[in-house]
Amino acid sequence: MSELHVELERTIEKLESANGSEPTHLDLTALKEFRKFCDLQVFGTNNSLERTVSFFLTKYLDEIFNNLFIDTTYTIDLHKSRIIIFQRIIEQLKDLKDALKQENIQNVVEILNLILQTYVQQIVNLNSLY
Repeated sequence: MSELHVELERTIEKLESANGSEPTHLDLTALKEFRKFCDLQVFGTNNSLERTVSFFLTKYLDEIFNNLFIDTTYTIDLHKSRIIIFQRIIEQLKDLKDALKQENIQNVVEILNLILQTYVQQIVNLNSLY
């Protein structure tokens, strides 16, 4: 098993343990730690698939933290979007973990696309409210 796969598994367990199945608030500590791990993996692995996935996840998580958690005015709609993205991230990270374990590049690309679509959809929804 790859380091990325193992770290994904750990992160998912931590996120689920800290937040439960129906979170009303978000504990993002595990996600922040995972982002740091991914950033290091970009330069720390020789596996091109893991490097690509790590780079994508680093930038993706940066976007989420910057656009949904930093310099934002709290609204109930923003909070709902945070929860939706967070819940979908956990499910999509589970799928990504399985695809990486199988080294199925096509599935990995499809899952990364779904992860991105989730984010874009929520940002578009939020933008339509203002």
